[in-house]
Amino acid sequence: MIFDETRLREAVHADLGQVGLVWNFSDSSLVWRGNPASVLGLVNEEIPHTASTLKTLINPQDLPNLMTALQSHVNRLDIEQNEHGIRVSEPFRLRMRDGTHQKLRLEGRLALDEATGGAILSGLVMQDVELGDRGQLAGVMSGRTAIAAALEHILLSRSAAIRNRGYFMALGLDRVGLLNAAHGASFVDSVLSEVEKRLNSFLVGKAHVGRMSGDVYGLIFEDLQHAQADALAAALLQLFTSTPVMTLHGPVMIGLSIGGAALLTAEEKGSDVVARAEAALGEAKQKGRGRFIVSTPMHEKRDRARNLLEGGHAVYKALEEGRMRMAYQPVMDMMSGKVSFFECLIRMVDNEGKLVAAEKFIPSLEELGMMRLLDLYSLHSAIRELEGFGDIQLSVNVSNQSLIDASWLRAAVSLLSGKPHVANRLIIEITESSAMNDVDAASRVIRTLKDLGCRIALDDFGAGSTSFMQLKKLAVDIVKIDKAYIRDISDPINHLFVTSLLALANGMGLKTVAEGAETKEEAEMLKIGGISHVQGYAIGFPSIERLWLPKNHEQRLQKNAG
Repeated sequence: MIFDETRLREAVHADLGQVGLVWNFSDSSLVWRGNPASVLGLVNEEIPHTASTLKTLINPQDLPNLMTALQSHVNRLDIEQNEHGIRVSEPFRLRMRDGTHQKLRLEGRLALDEATGGAILSGLVMQDVELGDRGQLAGVMSGRTAIAAALEHILLSRSAAIRNRGYFMALGLDRVGLLNAAHGASFVDSVLSEVEKRLNSFLVGKAHVGRMSGDVYGLIFEDLQHAQADALAAALLQLFTSTPVMTLHGPVMIGLSIGGAALLTAEEKGSDVVARAEAALGEAKQKGRGRFIVSTPMHEKRDRARNLLEGGHAVYKALEEGRMRMAYQPVMDMMSGKVSFFECLIRMVDNEGKLVAAEKFIPSLEELGMMRLLDLYSLHSAIRELEGFGDIQLSVNVSNQSLIDASWLRAAVSLLSGKPHVANRLIIEITESSAMNDVDAASRVIRTLKDLGCRIALDDFGAGSTSFMQLKKLAVDIVKIDKAYIRDISDPINHLFVTSLLALANGMGLKTVAEGAETKEEAEMLKIGGISHVQGYAIGFPSIERLWLPKNHEQRLQKNAG
């Protein structure tokens, strides 16, 4: 069969005036999906479940035309053997008990059933709304649900051979709240009315326009080529940015943001198309407004969401089963040529016993908001190592999620209070971007950690735009220069930038660490340039072994993640 019956059942709602129908011409059975009583205007006992019963309810004047048309479609299907099926769109009236008639339309696709070879009609029965004709959507294009229903109809009715055509846009006005605050709701209503007039005038014959919500419009382009969407969206943006909207208060400049969703296959629900476009519209507003963003197909979003959840679950299980490890990477003091401290980098052991690098699972945890779990694990692990080995220094990373989470700081205070011999060998690394999100809050956390005896390193220094005053306020001890500038230090621009960062750090009495030095030549160049510490493959690779112990030491290998 062409249509997924589960999808029909989920998609159809009585309040939209439509119900799903699967009509099997081999055995004359009718299977309804949704609430047929409400749509057909019948009580449950009167719902027809066979074609012969349905015929007794159809207006006698309409029955011959309907059955002749359906039989013609079936004959054509038998002759053509069209694997994509044949579109059906037939009006008819149903007789009510009170003598009145319910105007209905049967919309769907007639196809050959693979199992029986018989004809099966799958589609919708809807109340007196000629959705199949161009320009007839206006009656249902008011509200998000109705727009989703219109899209649902188009997706169900279109031929499977139609590809790369059909588009939906969610067009939202920017900063309507400011207009409302300045001039009031009635003024905003007048602006929206003018916007709608302009859209309808510009898109006449090209699209169906409807209001989805207060300041968001839905635009359905049945025939728009997917490749033409960018150009059309640009024209829509220009339509308002180039010419103000005239109101009783004078001209008003209106900004727009647009989210786009290509109509893909009949397997996608209309509500999914709307959701994709709305998500893209939200992204367009987040990225600065006044732009067009194309959505990701829903199946890709589902796959991505599923992968995120599976990744989060895998990490949670690894923590629960003791399959997390700390990998230690040495940071060398370039003056003495000795290791100054080791950075603790998290690794996961998969079910096959293989190490999984952090970049494989950290992004998922960041998006899921689960970084606190890893940050607490890293903190506990580092403190345990420092307590077990009194002559080493370690650094641990703390994410932005934990930096603003009081529970992480409470854990640090609880673990380090009264242990200056441990705290003064622990370096807490925070990223520049995390610190800049809220300098005051970051400063308070840093002060608490330094009061315990810890030192603070500002990671990825140079990736953001930290000012001298902000750096001074943070009161860090070490700056780790972003590896993007280190890996090509021979480049004159990179060299100049690193020199500038070094001058700033030296002027404030801060130690510097150059991250990402991959060759001995780079490390030597950094040393000559005045960098005090270097980290990278040129110095040593991360290892889950305790690198500060002799290779034959019984504790060199971590026995478990506990």
